[in-house]
Amino acid sequence: MPTLHLIDADSTQACPAVLASVRASINANDRVLLLGGPMIREYAQQAGIVDAQQLSVPFGKAALGLPALKRWLRDRSAFGLIHCWTPGALHAASLVSRDTPKHLSLGHTPRHTQLNRLLRLAQSKYAANIAITADNMSLTRRIVAAGIPCRTAPIPLPEDDSITLPPDRRGELRRAWGVSREKDFAIALVSDHPQLSNSLHAAAIVVLGLSTLTDEPGTSSAAALILHPAQPNLRRARALLDDQSTHMGVAQDAGVIRPWDVLGACDAALAIGPDAGGLSLRWALHSGLPVIASVNGPAGDHRDAGGDLRLASTDYHKDLAHLLHTALQQKL
Repeated sequence: MPTLHLIDADSTQACPAVLASVRASINANDRVLLLGGPMIREYAQQAGIVDAQQLSVPFGKAALGLPALKRWLRDRSAFGLIHCWTPGALHAASLVSRDTPKHLSLGHTPRHTQLNRLLRLAQSKYAANIAITADNMSLTRRIVAAGIPCRTAPIPLPEDDSITLPPDRRGELRRAWGVSREKDFAIALVSDHPQLSNSLHAAAIVVLGLSTLTDEPGTSSAAALILHPAQPNLRRARALLDDQSTHMGVAQDAGVIRPWDVLGACDAALAIGPDAGGLSLRWALHSGLPVIASVNGPAGDHRDAGGDLRLASTDYHKDLAHLLHTALQQKL
């Protein structure tokens, strides 16, 4: 029987990187149903999903669209599995299709309210029909610590996960970021969803790591930190970099949440925060770029996965900055 892939917009997992993995998980007869407004459809198209169906639900919350979801399911043949890609989708599916087996794939840490709802589901009489998996051991431990049964099952990336860019596209991006010369630096803050990483933290790492490189006599290199326009503390990050005597700045690019579109034009990637970039961390590893992260978190689970992963022993700015400095010094 076919699988229904269900995702709502009220989650950090409603993003291009996760939707690309939805595409990688679809079999021939499976269906994809998006719960939300135009943005989630746009993200699905950016991820290569062209035949998804959509139900508009208030505020992108699956729980507010239960009647519409129930009617949608009633008008279609039965599904053997509902593969949920957000906690809200699992909650809604558990209310409207209680007997159908359900699987929730987590790539990011759910919000506190979502964890509480998952805990209630795990303790309900319908728990036997629900399986929850997490993309990495670090996330699994976090979910289990909340009292929710969970096992580790890496979320698949598309097989066509190349981030190689044509030379003209690479040059176009770097010119837009203000780092068009080969001796300039572009550092991406990788994060599936902009809310998952703090741009001020990233800016502090860049300042500590690159001040001496961009101020080296005779080099006059420039550095740009590539951030999504909706990144938390963006204004403070820009102010911190603009306040330096060296040639540093922030380049806003909404495409940074599509790692396949930007990493090929970068020189390094930062994966910070509790989820360390989410699935975008793995895209960055496949890119061959130096990826700077802390051993304390999901990145530590990938130390043997290949790629140029450089793990700091702590989450402190200075330790991450040292690794960034070392990685980019080799370019000069």
